[in-house]
Amino acid sequence: MKYLLTPLLMLVLVGLLAIGSEAQRYKALDLGVVGAAGDAQGINDASDVVGGYCVDSGCNTIHPFLWTPAQGFQDLGTLPNGGSYGFANGLNDLLQVVGESAFSQPFMGNTHAFLWTSMQGMQDLGTLGCPDITGASAINAGGQGVGTSTIAPCPGGGSSRAFLWTAAAGMQNLGTLTDGTFSVGEAVNDVGLAAGFADCGGCAGHHAFVWTSGTMQDLGTLPGGTESTGRALNDFEVVVGDSDSAQSPEITAFGWTQQDGMRDLGTLPGGVWSSAAAVNNCNEIVGSSDSAESAGHSFKRGRHGRPTGDGSHAFIWSERKGMRDLNTLIIPARSGWLLTDARAINSSGQIAGVGTFNGQRHAFLLIPTAHPHCKTR
Repeated sequence: MKYLLTPLLMLVLVGLLAIGSEAQRYKALDLGVVGAAGDAQGINDASDVVGGYCVDSGCNTIHPFLWTPAQGFQDLGTLPNGGSYGFANGLNDLLQVVGESAFSQPFMGNTHAFLWTSMQGMQDLGTLGCPDITGASAINAGGQGVGTSTIAPCPGGGSSRAFLWTAAAGMQNLGTLTDGTFSVGEAVNDVGLAAGFADCGGCAGHHAFVWTSGTMQDLGTLPGGTESTGRALNDFEVVVGDSDSAQSPEITAFGWTQQDGMRDLGTLPGGVWSSAAAVNNCNEIVGSSDSAESAGHSFKRGRHGRPTGDGSHAFIWSERKGMRDLNTLIIPARSGWLLTDARAINSSGQIAGVGTFNGQRHAFLLIPTAHPHCKTR
């Protein structure tokens, strides 16, 4: 039996297809020039964005910034005597911002982790006993911060350890994987689980981990790989990052779950490497990948070991659509933007990152034209 589409049903289907198509588009909002070493690093559900920007044209001074829809761009300053360097890495919906700041001059690379609030300004979160280098990477809804601190012997720091910080207890050393010598804390979710990377006694390189209730779990690598890095996790314990593998000498983005282990998310068409930077509770993953437009198809490690390379493009990955180049999804087309790296995504699907706008390095906020709100646990 044949079923004929009535004119009314045709209109309904066309409308549904239009909605589905519209859901894959983003409006790009310019957050301002951030300079050669600047980045947008974090976003909350109120569309507030944090990162770092070059204060002067030569990028000799870098400060953390907060951008809000109501007040725009704000310089958060630095810890006392740390005027030449600071960077904001994460924030929560209470507008608690965490990052790293110099604490003495001249700046020699030594930083302390900070917590900034509008009421109290910037406060030093302390160390794990060695006053050399600490930095905070993320903070959850409950005010738990995660980051990395050097430990004894001092000065110089013998090694680094991931930490979990609370206002009540201060910094807690999260340890290392079995027989490991270092760990780095990158993310914390609203349940209090932390993620990052660490070495171990039997590892050829460092491995991604997830930490919960005193236990650090080794997430391994993609098949045949030697090294993996955990960069973010959501409230459902989906961890994302990058790993090498037997299939590729370069790194590729991964998504990991307790049920399925580590999954290769691939690259953009024509690319050979990719890295995932963030995941929301809809399991939408963002990051960067090289593409067919890349000249050398190589990458280098930047801040916190995050990869960047010639011709890198910002991507979004979902189970239904796979990996897509965000440059093909912004409206209007030919807007002057080249989105090179997506750093953070919130529950509304808004994405913060960095790119070039008419040839200058700018931070961006991508606003989806339609998006379901993700639920928390």
